[in-house]
Amino acid sequence: MKKWTYSFIYIALCLIVVISACQKMDDYKKYIADNPVITYTGKVDSVKVYPGENRVMIKGLLVSDPKIVEVRIYWNSRRDSLVVPIKRTSGVDTLKAYINNLADAVYNFEIITFDQQRNKSVRVYAIGRAYGKNYQLSLLNRPALEANTSNNGVTTISFSNLDANSGAQSTEVKYTTSNGSEAKLSLPLTQASLQLPSDYKIGTALSYRTKYLPDTLAIDTFYTEYNHINVRRYVTNLYLVNTTFPFATSECSGSRWCTPGGWILNAAARNFTLNGVSYGGVDANQGYRLSMEAGWSTTLLSITNGKMCQSPILPPGEYELEATISSVGTTGSFYLAAALGNSLPDIGNLTSDAISYISFTGKSGVSSIKFTLEKEQQVSLGFVCTLVGSASNGQYWKAEGIKLKYLETN
Repeated sequence: MKKWTYSFIYIALCLIVVISACQKMDDYKKYIADNPVITYTGKVDSVKVYPGENRVMIKGLLVSDPKIVEVRIYWNSRRDSLVVPIKRTSGVDTLKAYINNLADAVYNFEIITFDQQRNKSVRVYAIGRAYGKNYQLSLLNRPALEANTSNNGVTTISFSNLDANSGAQSTEVKYTTSNGSEAKLSLPLTQASLQLPSDYKIGTALSYRTKYLPDTLAIDTFYTEYNHINVRRYVTNLYLVNTTFPFATSECSGSRWCTPGGWILNAAARNFTLNGVSYGGVDANQGYRLSMEAGWSTTLLSITNGKMCQSPILPPGEYELEATISSVGTTGSFYLAAALGNSLPDIGNLTSDAISYISFTGKSGVSSIKFTLEKEQQVSLGFVCTLVGSASNGQYWKAEGIKLKYLETN
C-alpha cells in the first residue's frame, strides 16, 4: 500500500512539472500578437568618407538585400540629414552621396538603409572632415627664390623646398604669352626650377601659387593665393646689339679709329677723318672698345655733344642700363643717358629731356641709370659727351660693355 502511494505522488509531481513547462512555452504568444518579429534590411558595406571643400562624398557598397529603396545619412547629432533614393540592380550597387555646405570641421556620420516597408538596417558609422576657410588660411605658398632671364631670352624660376607631408602637390606658374593670352605651367614639388617657354612675353607679370591636396582621398584641390615674383633679367641681347668688346665695326679707317656696327653716331662723335670719310666710336688700339677721344694730335678734333646710342622699342617696366667703363679721364663731360625717342638730347638739355642720366667723368667701373616705362615706347640708350683736345692735351673714355637689365615685372 505504501509503495502504491509513493508511485502516485511521483506521477503527480511529473504532471505538475510538464503542465508548468507548457504554460511558460506559451507565454511568448501574448507578445507576438501586438509586437511582430523585427526585420532588418542590409547595411551599407565598405563605407568611406572622401573630404572636400566645404563638402564630403560618402561612398559605400550595397551588396545584399535587393529590397533597399533608400539610404539616410545623419550628422550633427541627427539635426541634419540627407535622403538618398536607391534603385537596386541584380548585382552590387554603389552608394555615392555628396553632402554640401559643411563648415570646416570633423563630422560623425550615421548611415541607415530602408526598404519599402520602412524596415531599416543596423547603423553604420563613419568619420570624415570637410575642409574650408581654416584649412585654406593654413596653407603656405612655396617660396620662390628668384627669377632670371638670360641674355638669350630664357627665363628660369627657382623655388625652395616644401615638405610633401604638408599636402602640397605642385606649384602653378601663370604668365602672359607673346600674343597676349594667359598660360599656366605646373612644377612638381620634387623639381626645384622651371624654365618658361619661348612664348613668354618679356616685361609681363609672373605669378605663382601652390596646389594642395589635404588628404589622399580628397575630392577637391586647394590653392594658395597667387604671389607676384619680380624677375631679374638681363635683356641686353633682346633689345641691343654689339654690346661687348671686341666691338664689331661697320667701317674702319685702316688705322686706329673705327665706327661700331649697330650704333647710331652723330657727326660730332665721328671726329677722325681720313680721305674724306669720318670715323669714331671704336678704338682698335684698346681691344676694339667703345671710345670717344679728342686731342693729343691735330687729327682728333674736339667733340661737342657727341652722341652714340641705340634706340630699341621696349615694353613697359623698370630698367637699368649699365656701362662698364674700363678707363676714363678726369676732365670732360661724359654722360650715360636714356631718353624717349630716337636720339639723345644735348648735355644742356639732359635735365629736361632725358628720362635718366649720370656723369661718369673720372669714374671707371660700372656706371648705371634706372628708368621706368609705363607703356611700350622707343628709348634711346647710350652716351652724350663733350671732349676738348689739342695737339698736346686731350680727354677720353673707353667702355668694354653695355648691359640692359629689366628689373621688375608689372
